Amino acid sequence: MGHVSMQYPAGWTKEERDNFLFGNGVSNVVTFFPQGGVNNPGRHNQNNYHTYVAIAIDPHPDRTLSEYLQSTIQGYESLKDFSLVDASTSGHLSGQPAYTLVYYDNGLNVPSKSLEIGTFVGSKVYYFEYQADPGVNN
Repeated sequence: MGHVSMQYPAGWTKEERDNFLFGNGVSNVVTFFPQGGVNNPGRHNQNNYHTYVAIAIDPHPDRTLSEYLQSTIQGYESLKDFSLVDASTSGHLSGQPAYTLVYYDNGLNVPSKSLEIGTFVGSKVYYFEYQADPGVNN
């Protein structure tokens, strides 16, 4: 994998570690969040974020882009107050076909709206996720 860089607002914090408890082999590469973006810091350096941008890698998707999107939606349906806004495989990320997913949930008892976009790079899925308060322009 080549070098990846990303600009982010001054005042945001960057955490370069796997700080999500996915439990399914997905690795979180980096998380960016604003001051006040952490809700109830968890145990063992695990944080619950209510506003963030994250980059993650799924090393073994073993399905097509469309199947991956459907599987992702099914996984998120268990989130509290999950509501699908939009899902598509017609997006592009770095010139590659990509899936996009927009949804609302209340998974950490904090209402949020999320946008996820991902693409295959070799045999892995790389995706970006942005989550914020639904009142934020997103």
